[in-house]
Amino acid sequence: MKQGKIKDFTSEEILSYNKDTHYIANAIGCLKCGEIIYSKHRHDFKWCGCGAIAIDGGRDYTKITGYDEDYTWIKNGILVKKF
Repeated sequence: MKQGKIKDFTSEEILSYNKDTHYIANAIGCLKCGEIIYSKHRHDFKWCGCGAIAIDGGRDYTKITGYDEDYTWIKNGILVKKF
C-alpha cells in the first residue's frame, strides 16, 4: 500500500500551503519495493511493504531503520492531509 502523493515542492508552494489542513512530512522511498513511507506523528512507526526500511518520529524526530543503500530521501518531503 503506497502512502501519500509524491510531489517535489517549490519553495513558494512550501511557504503557501494551508497549514490548517496540511503539513509537510519527512518521507523516504524504498529502493527495493518502491514504496514511499512517512511517519505522521511521534511513535508512528512504519515499515515499507518488503520490510527493508522503516521510519518513525513524525515531525518531532526522524529515525530510519534499514541500510543506507536501501532507501532514498524524498526531496522536500510530501504534503499530508491532517485528520
